[in-house]
Amino acid sequence: MDIVVFSKFPMLQQYNLSLQYELLPNLLVEGSYAGARGVHWVQRIDLNQVRFEDALQGRNTQADRPFNFIASGEGLDQPSVSNWYNSANLKIERRFSRGFALLANYTISHATDSGGAGISTYGNQANTRAMNTYNLRQDHGLSSLDIPRKLALSANYEIPIGSGKALNIRNRFLNQVIGGWQTNGILIVRSGIATDVTTAALPPVFGTINRPDRVSGQPMLVPNAGFDQYFNPAAFKVPATVPNFKGVPIPTFGNAARMVLRGPGQRNLDFSIFKDFRFGEKSRVEFRAESFNLTNTPTFNLSSPTSAALTVGNSGFGKLASSQTVGRQLQGGLKLVW
Repeated sequence: MDIVVFSKFPMLQQYNLSLQYELLPNLLVEGSYAGARGVHWVQRIDLNQVRFEDALQGRNTQADRPFNFIASGEGLDQPSVSNWYNSANLKIERRFSRGFALLANYTISHATDSGGAGISTYGNQANTRAMNTYNLRQDHGLSSLDIPRKLALSANYEIPIGSGKALNIRNRFLNQVIGGWQTNGILIVRSGIATDVTTAALPPVFGTINRPDRVSGQPMLVPNAGFDQYFNPAAFKVPATVPNFKGVPIPTFGNAARMVLRGPGQRNLDFSIFKDFRFGEKSRVEFRAESFNLTNTPTFNLSSPTSAALTVGNSGFGKLASSQTVGRQLQGGLKLVW
């Protein structure tokens, strides 16, 4: 059962600043900053956990739970999360006199929050509830939507062959066949998304999730990271144990941050070529040939944070899942307009 508390309404503050300057004729440069701060966003906690300090003293039986007549967790949605977003963007737009146009956007951004375990879960979070009800600071980390770097390039080029072009063709038949072609390309390069990493060793507090400990000095990725091994297993370890009042070792909460890992980025190039074949004043045939993911570059999925691939202690830790993009696709089309 989950309880929703609406004692405070969420609020979002947004601010931005942009400057444009024409360096040369038809060359526009724009620099901009955009930021946002949200307060009173929802954090879901488990009201039926017991405190770790109580577990050390042996007070972690069903009878010791706050709602001891219920064997499951009790979720409470409370407006306790703040989030921050900051970004800088550089935009360059260039139009050339010979039919070439270029648009480039490069964005650097950073998004964090003080607890992403809200009602709605995006990205690769391990759970909709906070790890430790009694220490919500452990849930501060990267936002699920954090994309540190993104480059978008688009270009359009009218091939200078045909009537009135640099390479003028006077023959009507040849001009109809090889003149007037245009090409278009879009390139997207971005960072990967963040992900949680978990461990099966749970403190005896009736929690459902725990994170591992970080190993100092170890990189997050293996050398030559690839599909079969991407994340470094040596970068994490199962959390340490401490003795309870009987001297029995029990696992502690891990010190790794929420959303501490980042998956592989994306590179995608789409390309098209098209032309109009005109017949008379109003009739024409439009031809298009398009390629999606022209370079046939895969973008791999991240496994679930609770799967073996992202659970410290499993032999399969650090492997990637299947590709989230289709392979190279080619398509063509004709459209008659009259």
